[in-house]
Amino acid sequence: MGIEKRDSVGIFLKEIKRYPLLSQKQEVELARHIVQAKKVETLLKSLKDRTAVAERLSITPQELESILHKGKSAQDNLTCHNLRLVVSIAKTYINNGLPFSDLIQEGTLGLIRATETFDPEKGIKFSTYSYMWIKQAVTRAIANYSRTVRLPCHIFEKLAKIRQSQRVIKEKLGRNPTMKEIAQDSHIEIKELLFLQECEQLPLSLNHKVGKEKDTEMMDLLPSDIHDAFDRIEASLIQESINAFLESALSEKQKKIIELRFGLSGCEPYTLAEIGDVVGNSKRQVKSTHDTAIKRLRANPNINQIKSLVP
Repeated sequence: MGIEKRDSVGIFLKEIKRYPLLSQKQEVELARHIVQAKKVETLLKSLKDRTAVAERLSITPQELESILHKGKSAQDNLTCHNLRLVVSIAKTYINNGLPFSDLIQEGTLGLIRATETFDPEKGIKFSTYSYMWIKQAVTRAIANYSRTVRLPCHIFEKLAKIRQSQRVIKEKLGRNPTMKEIAQDSHIEIKELLFLQECEQLPLSLNHKVGKEKDTEMMDLLPSDIHDAFDRIEASLIQESINAFLESALSEKQKKIIELRFGLSGCEPYTLAEIGDVVGNSKRQVKSTHDTAIKRLRANPNINQIKSLVP
């Protein structure tokens, strides 16, 4: 049988107790090994030959391998001895939409990133430096994966700030805080606060049951133009078919007169005199061309297909 997540987290928490906190001197020593190994790896990427890299650094191939091994071992040690910090930060983000195990995993990725970028020569404690990397990894994971609709990180951080203000004020006053109190405590304007609260609302499924008897779905209550869309598509296809039929059966002038006479181009039907003004012919000439076009259309073998398209 597989180990449940709760048990796996418990085993993880028990295992990390084997790694005590490091002194700053130990952290610096490990970090220097990592930095040295990173420099070698950078050269390997550019030169793509271990012997050439060893010659460039004036060391033997065996010493080069030793540097890489010590760097990897140092990174593993620095990570393992700071996993307690990951757990501590992850605990503060419980009940934010991600399981505790996922929070620990994301925080560990942030910790690993911190070991790769830490500069031991700047005099900063590694725990202080890695704190922001871990926190950033955890908060971004929550922002990316805890909701159906992803919120930008800056919106998520402001929402977390608002929730914190709500908890503090409620503990202090013994009641739910007002909008004005939250805005003052979190230093956010009420207009923005209302917007952020709208962002926090979770989406509902269209199949969500509503009503007193819970027998109606949300989608049944929402206006829909889906039928209008189908009608528009059908009308467009019919128009294309008629246009293709006219082009194949009539001359360009005949087609123009028929379209104007019956309003096939989306305009109101024209009189023969109006058509004459458009095409530059007399009313009698237009009528003659119109009658000839009608006879050609009626004699066309495809006329019945076009008739079937028109209601």
